[in-house]
Amino acid sequence: MRYVNISIGTMDSFLTNKAVGDVIAMGYDIDYRNFDNTDLDEDPLFLADAVKFISGADLVTIKVHGDTSYCKKFDKLRDAIEQHHVCMHLSCTDACVTDAFRGYFLGTDEEYDLVMKYSVLGGDDNFVSMLKWALNKYDGLHLEVDPPKHPHTEGIYYPGREYMTFGEYLKELDPSKPNIGIFFYQKQWVVGNLDNIDGLIRAVEEVGGNPVAMFFNTYDEKIDGSKGIKRILRDDMTVDGKPVLDCIINTMSFSMTLVATPGVGDQVCEDNFFLEYGAPVLQAMTMVANEEDWRARLEGLIPAEIAYDIVHPEFDGQIIAVPGASTELTGEGVRYYHSIRDRALRLADMAVMWARLRRTENRSKKVAILLYQYPPKNADAGGAAGLDTFASVVNILKRMKEDGYDVGDSIPENSKELVDIMLSGLTNDTDWIPEDEVRRRSVDTVPPEQYDEWYRELSEKARDRLEKDWGTPPGDFYTVGKDIIVPGTLFGNILVGFQPDRGRDIQQNYHDPNCVHPHQYYAYYKWLRYDFGADAVIHVGTHGTLEWLPGKSVALSGDCCPDYILTGLPDIYPYVIGNPGEGIQAKRRAAAVIVDHMIPTMTRSGGYDEILELEGTLQTFMNAKAQGQDQNLDLIREKIRSILTSMDMYNDMKLDPGCSNEELDSRFDDLYDYVVDIKENLIKDGLHILG
Repeated sequence: MRYVNISIGTMDSFLTNKAVGDVIAMGYDIDYRNFDNTDLDEDPLFLADAVKFISGADLVTIKVHGDTSYCKKFDKLRDAIEQHHVCMHLSCTDACVTDAFRGYFLGTDEEYDLVMKYSVLGGDDNFVSMLKWALNKYDGLHLEVDPPKHPHTEGIYYPGREYMTFGEYLKELDPSKPNIGIFFYQKQWVVGNLDNIDGLIRAVEEVGGNPVAMFFNTYDEKIDGSKGIKRILRDDMTVDGKPVLDCIINTMSFSMTLVATPGVGDQVCEDNFFLEYGAPVLQAMTMVANEEDWRARLEGLIPAEIAYDIVHPEFDGQIIAVPGASTELTGEGVRYYHSIRDRALRLADMAVMWARLRRTENRSKKVAILLYQYPPKNADAGGAAGLDTFASVVNILKRMKEDGYDVGDSIPENSKELVDIMLSGLTNDTDWIPEDEVRRRSVDTVPPEQYDEWYRELSEKARDRLEKDWGTPPGDFYTVGKDIIVPGTLFGNILVGFQPDRGRDIQQNYHDPNCVHPHQYYAYYKWLRYDFGADAVIHVGTHGTLEWLPGKSVALSGDCCPDYILTGLPDIYPYVIGNPGEGIQAKRRAAAVIVDHMIPTMTRSGGYDEILELEGTLQTFMNAKAQGQDQNLDLIREKIRSILTSMDMYNDMKLDPGCSNEELDSRFDDLYDYVVDIKENLIKDGLHILG
């Protein structure tokens, strides 16, 4: 018998490997292959070999998460199955997709239902029984076939104990520690593919939390009796109307709100049970790549992963975190999830930091509120797109006082008073202030021995980059003697300061993906967390420099600047609603929670729509280049040329219309900054103020 197992959107076609091996060991002949959609999509030769093998198969089983469109080459598989009359059984998280392919199963309704139960219930025993059924049907054997067995559909996993009910485990938790939910697929638990979950459990315990590792099926399922995540959160993870979990690390892909409501047919599900539950959810990625390939890939993830591990969860409101695991191969060629220790620790640190926010009384919380100052001159203090930052910070401080935060004995009454206080202290504009006055105005200084301790936490690669651009620590940038200065003003437990300076020439360095931050930039954020003791940071307004520092586009490693600078600090980020592209940069590279604010009232001027079109096309070009989509660059570049011609902007940029593509590309950063300047000049009727 020739048998094929395919996974689409799940990367787990290996689940039938052991069962096939067990049946072969019993003395039965099975010609077997398994394929994942990513392999089929990426390698044409691999696809051709797979299609040839499938064409001669007796049985093909396909497990789909979401929709068959996640396999770009699915039509070729379907054509081979149709042309060669191969029996195919497809099961999907969406019942509509499952039903649409019912006709491809060349058997009775009774046989279809039986294979469906084996497939949905999963596990080695059920797969062995399914294979014995297939041997009887296609090889004419008369083997005894066991009825489907029902493994646990949901529960708690802990290394060494394997399974507990929710109620049993919750009784054992230390009430003094925050409860960190770790969500993972029931199928992982069934087959024991749990190294990534073991890594997260160890990491959460190491940083001071209670790990609550929960396996389940996202939606309720009549075949196996799954409760689904909605009922689990409502019935098992809620006590006295309050959530048991203080924060959640989600290792599962796609939009859980959509998967939990199969057949809804919308892009966004209105029934967002996460919102109702009320605990922050960190989206971790379990990557299809091995660790070595991921570390070498500047984009971080392949486009398909960005869709189902980033974009879809963003619709649910997840905080986009970092990967927790890679996919590796055993010596026998079986894929398994491998925990990446430093990333597991980062996830655990982030989760516990967010969890402590809900457990700590407001009067004890310390918060850093950071304004921007670029270029680093006092005239540019508090700059942000469309936002009156000083008036907004005054409102934030007043609201904090109402809510019981310690904001000191007196806070500014208005924005002018706050400006006077901030500028009389220390800002990033230190060129004309004597060294002794700089030291006097500093909130604090970081001595060389303390910075050296933090500096040694960086990898050798990160230290080499820093020293190449800024010399040996502590450098000569924002230092007094050998001490690093810390600008800002304290209001009780609230620090109002300025984000550190990105570089000497801010216009040139602002978007430079190769220019590393100075030593003081790193020291400032480390001071915020470990000396000041910040529980959270608020970056006020669009936009700062942290999310533009060198590193991967998404799925950051410990060598990526935003990751090792911010560490696990909760990042709250008021951001103008009219610039979602750059807001997403902050979400995906700095784990920011975006709080949108409206744009100011504006008057329209000639060419405004074209300016927007040019900005959007430039962003599209930069994104395509960052993600390696080189096949799209020529088309996008021609559109940019067309817009520049229609707006007569070649002269503004001192470019010849007939310039080469290389010369044009080299000026895109300058062109983008120019467009941003033009947009700023269009703001006529004041700035928005956060209420």
